[in-house]
Amino acid sequence: EKAVSPAVKVCEAEVEAQGNEAEVETQDNKVEIQDNKVETQDNKAEAEEKPLVDWRALDLPESIWLEALELYDQVKLLKAVQNRQPVRMKHAILAALVVSLCRTNCYPRTIAQICTASNTTKHEIHQYLRLMKQVLGKQYASSQPVTPSAFLHRWCSVLELPLWVADAATTVHDRADKMAIVQGKTPPGVYAASIWLVVWCYNHRHSLDAVGFTLPGNTTVTSACMPNVPNLQKSDPMLECSPQHVSDKGSIGIPTITSVFKRFVPNLKALVDGLLDAHM
Repeated sequence: EKAVSPAVKVCEAEVEAQGNEAEVETQDNKVEIQDNKVETQDNKAEAEEKPLVDWRALDLPESIWLEALELYDQVKLLKAVQNRQPVRMKHAILAALVVSLCRTNCYPRTIAQICTASNTTKHEIHQYLRLMKQVLGKQYASSQPVTPSAFLHRWCSVLELPLWVADAATTVHDRADKMAIVQGKTPPGVYAASIWLVVWCYNHRHSLDAVGFTLPGNTTVTSACMPNVPNLQKSDPMLECSPQHVSDKGSIGIPTITSVFKRFVPNLKALVDGLLDAHM
């Protein structure tokens, strides 16, 4: 056998080492590719868990969301919609479709609530709502009127308030409307203020009953929607609810609620007359 020179042995060792390094690098690349695939799958799973419109937060049946997705797949192919950025504005189109489906199926949800659930502006929803009505026809253009009672009962249910609160708030709303003291105010703002008025009166019912549910003419209301009434005592038991809770669950700003509540205060007796008799 021919003797192998030391130089040749060194070269062979270097080649073998380079081959081992290449094999390790290849394995690393495979691991990295696999990690990327896993990350992609995780992203897809996350996207499925977080729909563009959070229908679960809106407490809607899944059928409404699935129908909105199906309608989106139909309308995105239409020329009138293709000119309006259907991919980039998918969230707004889906939000508009959810609004339309809520109305046609009599699910009382406000535009503000759907804005929050879809991270969409009111302007975007109204813009695409008009477009959806044009391309989908009368079936989705017409909507059944949702009564204030339906909105108030839904809202109180989310707030976990007793049924009688929703009934009383509906009466407050109807009386305020008949007395024309909420003209120019948005319906959701009036709904929210009606709920808070019933809750606030209940939580101070004995002190208010002592003064005949009549407050001083100079009574003011704080920016947190709390009337400034001296020597007002809290009653027991109380309803665990605040203006902020009402605001958060209805996606209505505190200033909006306060502006309506200020109109309620001078008319307190007429608005709540008889509504708390069973709770004294």
